[in-house]
Amino acid sequence: MIPAFEPLRQISNGEVLGADTYLNIVASRSNWLYGQAHAPEGLQRQPFGSTTGALTVWEADTRRVPEHPTLNFSARINLVAGGSAQLQYYGSDDAWHDMPTNGSDTTAGDRWFCGTENLTYTVSGLGIPDDEILHLRFIIAGSGTASTATVYRAYLSGTTGLTAWPASMPTFVDGAGNAPTATMFNDLRVAQMYLQENSERPNTGTEIGTTWHTQTGSTVTLYRWSFTYSGLQRLYCYLTVWEYAGGSVSLYINNEKYPASGARLNGGYPIVGPIAANDSTGWNVDLSALGLTKGTRYQIELTMTRSGDNGCLVEVGALTLGDLGGVTRTHTSKSNWAHGDRPTATQLNTMVSDIVDMKDTVASESPIWPYHQLQPFLVWAEQGVTRYQGQRYRITHRWRYLRWRGAGKIVSADRLNEETLSDSDPAGESQVLDLDNVEWLDYGMDYLVESYGTNVLLVAYEDYA
Repeated sequence: MIPAFEPLRQISNGEVLGADTYLNIVASRSNWLYGQAHAPEGLQRQPFGSTTGALTVWEADTRRVPEHPTLNFSARINLVAGGSAQLQYYGSDDAWHDMPTNGSDTTAGDRWFCGTENLTYTVSGLGIPDDEILHLRFIIAGSGTASTATVYRAYLSGTTGLTAWPASMPTFVDGAGNAPTATMFNDLRVAQMYLQENSERPNTGTEIGTTWHTQTGSTVTLYRWSFTYSGLQRLYCYLTVWEYAGGSVSLYINNEKYPASGARLNGGYPIVGPIAANDSTGWNVDLSALGLTKGTRYQIELTMTRSGDNGCLVEVGALTLGDLGGVTRTHTSKSNWAHGDRPTATQLNTMVSDIVDMKDTVASESPIWPYHQLQPFLVWAEQGVTRYQGQRYRITHRWRYLRWRGAGKIVSADRLNEETLSDSDPAGESQVLDLDNVEWLDYGMDYLVESYGTNVLLVAYEDYA
């Protein structure tokens, strides 16, 4: 169970702090924040598509919060003459609209959408109330021959109304005349509030499923996912390959926008594979050994090579970022203060260092980045030469509420427990479930959210409110 982030009041000079009633709360809050900074995370899928007609390449939603007013979006398009690309939002009038600026592009050729690699939009001006669902989609259309597109990133950012990091963090000193002031302790409280507010963002898990492709004698990309490299330096993946009859399956790590910008890393060799037989295997990949840069976004790419008429099915069972084995906190604060304990400067400065470790800087041990992911979704059946089935989301439980679209079920990782998710409140709209009412689901557990039977699940992610 992840402990609660306990309230901590502001103090005044002259108060006598109870180590067991004040410092234990500071330590507990830091433990909660460290848990958020090091919780297993899913990867954001990067949808791509090719069409001679009209195709929704990418669709996504999240709860719009005033603290994150800016949409960061990047897509690569290759339009044929007469083709088009549009980024749209679903308005309060229940209709789709192009974004007011940089909402459409009809320029033929291979280029960034609207000619800009990294587009930003102010979503607070779209007429969507605070805490309502922001629903977006990206459409391409071709004319006779195919137009193509890849959506590389989409997330909300900003710090509107958030607590500011203290101008400086305190340094405690032992000895007469060096008594700490209330301001020094209150700076710890403010820094923790800053980290708490940055940790409050949707928990998107990873979209996974089963794929194969139909074009003989070729290599195709089945999936692309992106992530920000930070303190989580272990990539765990679990792949099942069956009906194997030639070819191979590989998992690469690339710069975020390969192949339109950048290249595959580590010499073009896969980090997993090539798998060349029926197999069901998990891998723990040490990303810290690949020379990655903290704070930089990267891409994981799953490819299949089909030899002649031979092919195989590939099921992605898990794809998660987590801590390397044996990871420990560099600065571990005392967490069991007893009544009458008198903290030393060393103990207090360790508490300060532990908090600073979690600030969103590249050098931080546990950076909590202030951005808010959108979860993409699409009902994939056949996309060009690639066919998808059994789409699902694998999530490590962190937040109280589950939001989803469509109908499906949540299933425990061991598949012994499940809960049905309906599409009825109202039908076709974003739904919400209080996960505290699911008796078998504890914080920190992995679970799946998936379609079943004739029910189709479009999207699922956890929300903090």
